[in-house]
Amino acid sequence: MKRNVLLILFGLFALSFIGCGDTEEKANLSFTNSTSSDGKINDIMWAGGNETWNSTTGYDRGGTTEQKEVTKRNGEVSASLEDNSGNYNAAEITIPESNSQSLSLADGSTNKYTIVATSGASAPKKK
Repeated sequence: MKRNVLLILFGLFALSFIGCGDTEEKANLSFTNSTSSDGKINDIMWAGGNETWNSTTGYDRGGTTEQKEVTKRNGEVSASLEDNSGNYNAAEITIPESNSQSLSLADGSTNKYTIVATSGASAPKKK
């Protein structure tokens, strides 16, 4: 009898931990600089600073960032574009898959989007 009660209590204790995991919605995200971009990109920002991608040499046309876990599933992408002097300035960003700079990610998804960066945008804003 004691053994059965202990088994039941242990089972209830174990069940109490189910569903106590990480409940925050997350997704994985990376970017590829389009071969149509005006040059190297850097300082890629997701959802007003939820996550950023930076490289000491920038991301060449056709180059891909590392995959990162993000906690905001809806947001805009901003980035800087290298000019002829090697300086980075705000870029006009288009994600061909959404035809804008906005994205919506599914919970638990792994996403890789292409960035088309052209010159002429205002500076990226952190929220």
